[in-house]
Amino acid sequence: RRRGKGASLETMDSFDNPKQNARAVIEMRAMAIRNHLEKLMPGILARTGADAPQLLLTGGASSNVDILQVFADVFQRPVRCMENTEGAAFGAAVRALHGVKPEFASDIFAKLRSLSSIRAQPTSASAVAYLELAETYAALEAKALSERGRL
Repeated sequence: RRRGKGASLETMDSFDNPKQNARAVIEMRAMAIRNHLEKLMPGILARTGADAPQLLLTGGASSNVDILQVFADVFQRPVRCMENTEGAAFGAAVRALHGVKPEFASDIFAKLRSLSSIRAQPTSASAVAYLELAETYAALEAKALSERGRL
């Protein structure tokens, strides 16, 4: 992992350990989602208490505890999951309903909270590392977009 403010677009073929490669892909996806969320809803991850957003993961990967932990650590939020891990289509439908009928959002998300349980908690030891990584990721993504016009 690169740390610090000097973001570079240098590429790396792979880590020596295949498990590190898999984790890097999961971390990259979590970072991309976090970065795009912060662009769409600035300040949302700074909310705390009752106003803090919750993270609900659906789909087959939501049964993998290592993936859940990466998302909990990257977002520094507890991760909630539905009992049914075949929920990717359900999650997409909920997001579509939220987009079409945003006035139903609080009812939808209250119901989802009651149907889900917390499966992963963020670790405080990861908070600083992932915050730095999020800043580096955002800088690299912005640089790639400006230099290449795409990711």
